[in-house]
Amino acid sequence: MEEKIYIVEALHELPILHDRINKNKEKLQEYSSGVSNITPVFGTEQEQRNYVAALMQSTKALLERYLWLKRCIAYTNAMSKVEICK
Repeated sequence: MEEKIYIVEALHELPILHDRINKNKEKLQEYSSGVSNITPVFGTEQEQRNYVAALMQSTKALLERYLWLKRCIAYTNAMSKVEICK
């Protein structure tokens, strides 16, 4: 996955991804526990299962992007040489 991104953009994107992951986590807790315990929120139990599966897929993709950005930032920080006052 070759992508050029400025470190400032990556640092800006990290909290956004973190918030989206947390929102997905809350939805997963709400909807996945409700499949077998209460009347399905989405009409049928299968529709709710499909929504939970799609939410899991989305969360996985967000988490992979988040971890990739963190690795790229750590690599950049390790490879950067900064000189102060000469």
